Amino acid sequence: MKIGENEVKEIQIVTDDGELIASITDDDIIGKSGYKVVCVPAED
Repeated sequence: MKIGENEVKEIQIVTDDGELIASITDDDIIGKSGYKVVCVPAED
């Protein structure tokens, strides 16, 4: 997926101590229980 000018394979949301909260890829969105990952569509 492209973010700005960078091509990335995954976005990870982690806490300060490295605990994974969410992983977002082209194929999947995985969020830790108790957290919600919301995708905001692009405007046309």
